[in-house]
Amino acid sequence: MNFLAALSPLLTGSKSVTITLTREQTGALAALIVSTLGTFDPDTTDPAVSTLQAALAKPLRIVLPAQDPDAAFAAALTEYAGARTGVLSDLQAHLDALAQAQQAAKDAAAKAQANARAKAKKPKAETAAAAASLPLDEDDAEAEEEGASTAELPPAATATPPSAAGVPAAASTLNLFG
Repeated sequence: MNFLAALSPLLTGSKSVTITLTREQTGALAALIVSTLGTFDPDTTDPAVSTLQAALAKPLRIVLPAQDPDAAFAAALTEYAGARTGVLSDLQAHLDALAQAQQAAKDAAAKAQANARAKAKKPKAETAAAAASLPLDEDDAEAEEEGASTAELPPAATATPPSAAGVPAAASTLNLFG
């Protein structure tokens, strides 16, 4: 496998790949491979996306033996590219699932908003006619005959004052507090 063919899989999902070669004291070559992600979101709050992006952005350091470094480099890149492909597909699957969930939420919100608009646009005559068509119970029928409102007064409004009920003014609650 030639050098560029070994590097091509690393560009999948990446904007760029940087390779730094250095010579170790032992005479071996060390290659540091840094990939810059193409779709990196540093502000993500999703822990799965954050973890997968971190795995893809992690630099790879390969120490190549002094004898036949080309074969060792190609083998290491093939293994690394295979692992990267799995992580990239996991990231893409997760991003697709998030996009589908967001679209479903938008669709549900739009549907709820459309239903609310449809309810608000119903003519008031229809709702008044619907209320008039409801059967009256006995209390409503009596009140309608008398011309009185069907609403009852709260008990506090119908209570008689203590002095009118025969309770001495000194025992009134208001007189107790001043």
